Amino acid sequence: MIFLPDNAKSYVKAGIRMRILIFGATGMVGQGALRECLLDPQVEEIQTVGRSATGVRGPKLREIVQ
Repeated sequence: MIFLPDNAKSYVKAGIRMRILIFGATGMVGQGALRECLLDPQVEEIQTVGRSATGVRGPKLREIVQ
């Protein structure tokens, strides 16, 4: 699940870089959200929290496996 501020579009217009926290990045929706975040140049850092590793690598990605 991705939580973005209500005014996320204004962040993009202002050129503000986002830091994203994703819970459940190994599920179907989480995988899609993670993929989109990795491709988005506005996203500076992605932190995932889950029971298993995502198997994805990237310079923006940090994982916490519980």
